[in-house]
Amino acid sequence: FLLRLSGGSPTGSCLMLRLEGEADRKAWTAALQSILFEPLRDSGVSGSDGGMCSSALASPAAVVHQGHLGMELAGCVEQRYLVLYEDRLEVFTSALTARSGARPQVIWRSSILRLQLLDTVGFVLQREDGRILLCASGPADFRTWARALGPLFGLGHAGLRAGSVEGVSAD
Repeated sequence: FLLRLSGGSPTGSCLMLRLEGEADRKAWTAALQSILFEPLRDSGVSGSDGGMCSSALASPAAVVHQGHLGMELAGCVEQRYLVLYEDRLEVFTSALTARSGARPQVIWRSSILRLQLLDTVGFVLQREDGRILLCASGPADFRTWARALGPLFGLGHAGLRAGSVEGVSAD
């Protein structure tokens, strides 16, 4: 695929990657997204070789929810500040760090295969490369996060009840 980088030129610059298949495309897309901190989107602009160029970055999205959650790191649960968008979850060490403009750890919604609710304590984000455990500070905090996360994964009100462990595909 081609990646068009915005710059001073009206045509921009393109970076062409010749990939072996869908698995390579997904791997490169995920790697580039983690570097650029934004999802790549198809802009419908043809490249010089007739291929498609992706726009440099998608437009900024509105925050769906933000707040503290515990996050399992190396077997220990540590408090983190998370900012949820429709297409990603940004993870910061603290709210102060988030406000400072620091670069977040980004978990792309497209990389999450399943959202699992753990009673009234937390969530498991199942990814191809493993799982991420998020823990709420209490039942009210859990319900607030569940209401924010649920619709992004197709969970209706019935799927958000305490004790539900049903997950749905993110696709």
